[in-house]
Amino acid sequence: MKYLKTNYPELNMKGIIMGDGELKSDLYKYRTKLHLEDEIIIMPYQKNPYKFIKKSDIFLLPSYFEGCPIVLSEVIALGIPFVGSKPAVPIDYFCSDISEWNNATFEITNFSDFDYNIDSETKEIGEKVIKQLSTLSSVSGTRQWNESNNKEKQFDEYTKLIED
Repeated sequence: MKYLKTNYPELNMKGIIMGDGELKSDLYKYRTKLHLEDEIIIMPYQKNPYKFIKKSDIFLLPSYFEGCPIVLSEVIALGIPFVGSKPAVPIDYFCSDISEWNNATFEITNFSDFDYNIDSETKEIGEKVIKQLSTLSSVSGTRQWNESNNKEKQFDEYTKLIED
């Protein structure tokens, strides 16, 4: 966010972090350290995050691990571009072109080591956010998006369900 605020002030971005994980107090401290209290809102867990997600221009998923991130499927279904850490975004979500996955993902370090890598990591993430805002390739490159917009394939899938 700091990188985007500094290098792309015309975007006028706000960030929302939802959840109640073990690093929440660290996030508050880090937000203050970067002077981003007005740009980043930290909220508790939300039963229905859709009201926030559907109004988003981009979704960021910087998790250390996600088995099958349901929230990412929801974001794709809403047609919202995303950027996420390599462990959070399964490569299987994407079609055969691995470059689309690479364009939407980044390496992530441990939160405690983040200060040491902040310049390189935030620049990489920031530039991927800008690219996704303009190309939407993280959505259009996914299997889910391509298959959900293929009406003939959907009809075949439903027909199989009925016939079985």
